[in-house]
Amino acid sequence: VTVISNFGDAVFFLNFWTALLYWVSDFFVTFCTGYFKDGVLIMSRTNIAKNYLQSWFVFDIALICLDVVNAVSSSESAGDTDSTSLRSFRSLRALRSMRLLRLMKLGRLTVVIEEASVAQGRQWLVLVVSLVKTAFMILVAAHLLACFWYYVGRARIEEGRDAWLTVLHAEGLPGELQYLHALNYVLAPPAPPFVPADSGSERLYCLFIVISTVIVSGISLSRITGTLTELRSINSRSAQKRWDMRRYLQNQHVPLELTSRIMHFVDYKLKMYAEAVSLNSTLISPALQTELFVSQRSQYLEKIPMLDLAGTVFPEVFAAFCGAVEKVTYGRNEVIFISGSLAQAMYMTSMGTHGLALNDLVESPTLKLDGVYWFAEVSLFADPYFHANTLLSISFAEGFHFKGSDMTKCLMDSPACTSMFCEYAKDLIAQFGSNQRTSVQVKDTTGLRIVLASQMDASRAACEMNSVYQFTYPDKTRDLEEFDVLDAILKMTDKRRNRTAVVSQVSEKKLSQAVMSSDGMASPQAWAKDFVRDYMAGRIPSTELVDRLAHAFPELDSMDGTHRCFSTVDELEKTISSCISA
Repeated sequence: VTVISNFGDAVFFLNFWTALLYWVSDFFVTFCTGYFKDGVLIMSRTNIAKNYLQSWFVFDIALICLDVVNAVSSSESAGDTDSTSLRSFRSLRALRSMRLLRLMKLGRLTVVIEEASVAQGRQWLVLVVSLVKTAFMILVAAHLLACFWYYVGRARIEEGRDAWLTVLHAEGLPGELQYLHALNYVLAPPAPPFVPADSGSERLYCLFIVISTVIVSGISLSRITGTLTELRSINSRSAQKRWDMRRYLQNQHVPLELTSRIMHFVDYKLKMYAEAVSLNSTLISPALQTELFVSQRSQYLEKIPMLDLAGTVFPEVFAAFCGAVEKVTYGRNEVIFISGSLAQAMYMTSMGTHGLALNDLVESPTLKLDGVYWFAEVSLFADPYFHANTLLSISFAEGFHFKGSDMTKCLMDSPACTSMFCEYAKDLIAQFGSNQRTSVQVKDTTGLRIVLASQMDASRAACEMNSVYQFTYPDKTRDLEEFDVLDAILKMTDKRRNRTAVVSQVSEKKLSQAVMSSDGMASPQAWAKDFVRDYMAGRIPSTELVDRLAHAFPELDSMDGTHRCFSTVDELEKTISSCISA
């Protein structure tokens, strides 16, 4: 059993077992961790195992076995003072230092941290990561040098000779203080060194410390300088673009007020957005480029109901949509489109504050919009389409343009998705036409908010009417298994009798076969016969034909019929038209 007699032993004991548990768990987790090969992420467990067996497996298993042997040997020799056991224990401690080679695996961690810093878009994080990594490298090197410096001094003392520990009168100090003396000696070596005159090994190691310090310092300064140079290069490119713009404005004698607005927009774009650094598409494959666009733009396109449905059912087409939309940036108080102008594309807001106004931008009330909205969606399917309102950017703002021609190119390779959008286009145009017939006169921001909400609702309603949407998200209320035909007919029968009570004893079979009900009133079958007889005799005026038809056939009732229950009003109109034309 290991005996913990002081604070240093407690720290060593905790550090040893924590590291052992970590690396044992890392051994098993590595078999479930993917890796990159030729720029492609490999997630196959078989390939992962093969790659691990060919790389770090032997090294990891050897060091784990060494740790286990070290733990067992430490426990067995805790109370053994025999010199042979002590020498064996010191040999194991020397081998244990090989565990520090695992620090080479931490290079993967630094790469992940740097990638996360780039993803955050903060340049100072890259510099911080570089400084932390350099400081960590210096501390590890100093720790190794201090440990070997202590080992050299302790070896001379065990041989019965003086060493740097005896010169400093630190031989009897606790282990943690001796370590601090060794670390201080490495980080700030005294001149001349505190070593006995006859200690050649210690003087030789002092020279090794000086050489190692020079090498480590040079590498550290080189890394920091390289990071600063890279950041300075990025900033210099931005500064050069800004200076070129300012010189152009000066040479063209642009007015001061316009120059100020242009430069504010340039500063905003260089500071906040990625347009300052263009994407070099030759460095990545088309598949990765499409995946990049999806990660950047899907959060905005998914707000549009039909595009969100396409992302669920046809992810490849949705990825093409993400790559086809065009990102645009607008300055303060810049008009995006004007009421009555021809819509060239569907516009989606993404960032910044927009304003929706009427015809006159000066006197018209303006509704502020923050978030994702879309306008002129009908222009994707119908030409021409004219804007009903005016949209402008109140602050620096961003959005996306989606043209009908670009959407057509994305749909060319997917007939099923094309059919879905054709059905959606018909329903969307019908919804917008219905909204225009029932639209109210807009006089203030409340009216603008109502108009905007009606446009958004029209898109959602058209999407929910789509057969693909209904198949993907089935409505239980429209399930035939949940629909009670008998109950529906009884309700329509009760309506025609102008009564509130229905004869509950009538079964479905009797209701469908009976010609007369128990109280002498005509049943649905009798209504149909009466209608056919009167129609053939010419006793039904044309103005009453639709009402008599719905009375004769309950399923055609505009309030309680089956078409109304299943929200298929368009099919109801087709059925009535077919019956009349026949």
